[in-house]
Amino acid sequence: MGELVIRNMDDQIIEQLKAKAVAQSRSLEQFLCDILAEAVRPTRESLASNRDIQDKPTVAQTDWNSPTARNARLAILQQIRAMTPQTLSGTQWPSIESLIREDRDNNEAYR
Repeated sequence: MGELVIRNMDDQIIEQLKAKAVAQSRSLEQFLCDILAEAVRPTRESLASNRDIQDKPTVAQTDWNSPTARNARLAILQQIRAMTPQTLSGTQWPSIESLIREDRDNNEAYR
């Protein structure tokens, strides 16, 4: 992970950011990381205007299992993932494996 230093910030702005972070029960660092991550997250509009996606062949136009089609699908999935929030109130979303395990642990049919 990289580091970012912002010089010459107004002290009043820093105090306001700290107050907002405390109000959300987060550290200033986590609060600022979330703000910056949201700022660069692709939007639906930016994806729709992205010529790379519009110019890719559709599934009907290409062999579904070809490496080109697979790479195109992966690229689209990565862009969708980039739009999906990775945290909720500073907590990492659970993995699908842990959700399945929890469901199995709580379901009588699996016992």
